[in-house]
Amino acid sequence: MARANIKALACKFNGEWFSALEESYKCLKETNRIYVPSHERLIAFNAWIQHVLRDRCDPDSLQFFLETQTDLIASHMLALLGSWRAGLIMLRSALENAVAGVYYKDHPVEMKLWIQGKFKIAVRDLIDYCCDHPDITSVRLAKLLRSQSKEEYALLSLAVHAGATSFRFSENENDLWSLD
Repeated sequence: MARANIKALACKFNGEWFSALEESYKCLKETNRIYVPSHERLIAFNAWIQHVLRDRCDPDSLQFFLETQTDLIASHMLALLGSWRAGLIMLRSALENAVAGVYYKDHPVEMKLWIQGKFKIAVRDLIDYCCDHPDITSVRLAKLLRSQSKEEYALLSLAVHAGATSFRFSENENDLWSLD
């Protein structure tokens, strides 16, 4: 009996997910005003990697920026598919990789220790380091970075840990397993 229920549930899911995906895609197409600028930012970030960071970073710290790029692309694609929570999780990973890249670019000894598993620094400390970085000459930019990065990281952390009801997918635990 249980096996028959599992097969029935799998058949129902397989039959309905295409139509649900198609409906989601129709709704998402209407939000191109969000996704086109996001794609433009991905292209701009790639230009930074190709024309600025490759020349200024050692291969190990550059990997953090390449991973940031991968996370940003994954976040963009997941959001485009309607998987907003998974997209936010990837966005948090992108932020973590970006601030780590800045830190380790400037700290090659700590980079070597990190590779050996002998060094760890909290993400909040990495964000603080980036906010106080001497190469950020504009006080306005530094204040903006400090306020927005911490707020965004807190929001993304809620998504990662489902720390607010708005980040949960199911209102009723039985909804996921229902054959109705």
